[in-house]
Amino acid sequence: MSLTYGFYNSQVVNGQHDRVYDAVDFAKIFSGIITDGVFRNIGEQFALKPGSGLTILVGSGRAWFDDTWTHNDEDYALTLSVGNPTMQRVDAIVLTIDKNNRINSIGAVAGTAANGGLKTTFTEAEADAAAARMIQSGITGIKNYLLGWVKFDPAHTTEVTRTMIKTASKPIADCVLGNTSLQATRLYDYWDAQFHEWFSYMQQLLSENDVNILTQKIDDIHNSGVEKLKTARAIDGVQFDGTSDISHYGICSTAASTAAKVVNVSNYILREGAYVTVKFTNTDTSATENLTLNVNGTGARPIRYRGSALPVQLIAGLYLFYYDGTNYELISAGMENRLESYVPVTRKINNKELKNNITLYGSDIVMSSTWDKALSTRIEEKVDKVSGKALSTNDFTNAYKTKLDGIAAGANNYTLPTASSSVLGGIKVGANLSISGGVLSGSPNTNRALSMGTEVKGSMSPPTGTWTTMLNVVLNSAFYYFVIADVEFAKNTAGTRGIRFQYANTVYEGTSVKVGPNPNGETQLQCFALLDGGSTMAVQAYQSSGGYLSATARYKAFAISKNPS
Repeated sequence: MSLTYGFYNSQVVNGQHDRVYDAVDFAKIFSGIITDGVFRNIGEQFALKPGSGLTILVGSGRAWFDDTWTHNDEDYALTLSVGNPTMQRVDAIVLTIDKNNRINSIGAVAGTAANGGLKTTFTEAEADAAAARMIQSGITGIKNYLLGWVKFDPAHTTEVTRTMIKTASKPIADCVLGNTSLQATRLYDYWDAQFHEWFSYMQQLLSENDVNILTQKIDDIHNSGVEKLKTARAIDGVQFDGTSDISHYGICSTAASTAAKVVNVSNYILREGAYVTVKFTNTDTSATENLTLNVNGTGARPIRYRGSALPVQLIAGLYLFYYDGTNYELISAGMENRLESYVPVTRKINNKELKNNITLYGSDIVMSSTWDKALSTRIEEKVDKVSGKALSTNDFTNAYKTKLDGIAAGANNYTLPTASSSVLGGIKVGANLSISGGVLSGSPNTNRALSMGTEVKGSMSPPTGTWTTMLNVVLNSAFYYFVIADVEFAKNTAGTRGIRFQYANTVYEGTSVKVGPNPNGETQLQCFALLDGGSTMAVQAYQSSGGYLSATARYKAFAISKNPS
């Protein structure tokens, strides 16, 4: 590029102006003064944030690129395409400088699934590189400057969320004059001189009437001032367009017992960081955990103090709230002081301390809402004392209470159990029994049959060495029997002898004896048993081997009738 310079007044030579300047020439005034980039203190520096659905919002800001400026004074909405259901995709958000068509614009450069690669996922560094490749337009006169990018994945295809957005590290536009000792008055004088030089030049080009009209327009704008902003702005939650004063103040007259508080503040909009000052005309009596605030019909939001429900009700007065995106956080200095002055004090009832329920609120002693409700419930349930009557003429002591506590429920509801072999209980008076003066007496049963059987004998010889049945007797099932039997051995030789009953598969052992040789002696053994009639009774004897021996068995049975008439 050859040597350039400017500005000089144009002169007409051969019917043509010899000095003609364009926008690029004018922009060169700022070359070396302003560097390419985004201005750090203007607006939101084109910050990216999610809108609704597939919409992404580009925040306000101003930039200087390629000797041109771009200014955005409100959220700029871009709608992206639906993401891929199986792979990731990066879309670049760019500021485009199109000198061919003399247009600066904000737009999105859509990527392809996995950006044309074989990988279905990629790191943030790879996404940065992919976005950097995408912004190369490849067209002379068109440049894209990366503001940030959006990464879609299979889990997020139809909605842009905050975690999907990355704002690029944009270059910052700096003014080198801020780093010099050039005084503001000298800079103003310099620009003022430049303006008047340009204005004089314009006077040469325009007729006197045109100059007068232009001068009048400039004076009118200067004298009238600006009455209204072109686009309204929200200042801490209240919209402002310059036509009226801004206020964050409102009066709430909601009933004391109603937890849903309502207040009206002109032009208020619900935004994170918005604040409002509310004057409550009534001291609240509702449950503090249910307190909400609805400003200008923007929706009820919980009232919180340090993230939790207020420890006590709001008293009538002024309070400052900030909206943190979920709750109205109470932060006013006045309430802060009152809340910080909550000093737990100790009160005792029956030597039991009440802590954190009774607190010092300024000069007043108050109870927490939870404990206050509990106490109110107890008061409502109390029994009023009737005049002239007392609860008891004797003191009810702890000792009496201990006795009562030791009595089981239903202790006097007792039924005497029926007596059995294992249970001690009551019996009824039956036949042949009577009670007189608390004494139980019995009468003999004269109908009980008793019979004695005759003597039956049996014999055994010679010795066998085993138990031998000497008698078999059938006992009648209508009787009980007491049976006595004996065996007499006629000759005594050395050996062992014994007697027993066998009845209904049960053996009843009798006397057994071992004797030495005594040729002239005799041995007599006995056995007795109480039997239930109905089976055959066998009387058995035993003698071991030895010399010749004979034995005689006898028995007697006493029968008792089971069913006396």
